[in-house]
Amino acid sequence: MNERITRWEGSDANGPRAVLVKHDGPFAEILQEALRKLAKYEDEEDDERILHLPCAIGTPVVKIEADQHDGYWLEGKLFELRDLTTFGEYVFLNKRDADKKLKELKDNSPLYKELRNIGLLCD
Repeated sequence: MNERITRWEGSDANGPRAVLVKHDGPFAEILQEALRKLAKYEDEEDDERILHLPCAIGTPVVKIEADQHDGYWLEGKLFELRDLTTFGEYVFLNKRDADKKLKELKDNSPLYKELRNIGLLCD
């Protein structure tokens, strides 16, 4: 990983206010290095090689798990890169959002509808 040559300083209601550049050498060299680094990131973004994650790898998340016999349930796990494709659909940062989706899945599930119809499941 490259050494940072900038840092955020201060903040207000709108977020960070200023970017400070490290002063280890002549200012022009430091500024040139910052611009090279910015250009590299912009090139990677243009080439769609930068991945913006909804949270850091290893962040606690709530996943909706399912199988054909037991239906749906919630499970606490740690976020992994492979969760990115189902984030917001079956992987959530909080239980409230997971519960909302779980209710939606259960309401539309043929298994749960049948269990409700025969009186084995109450809402």
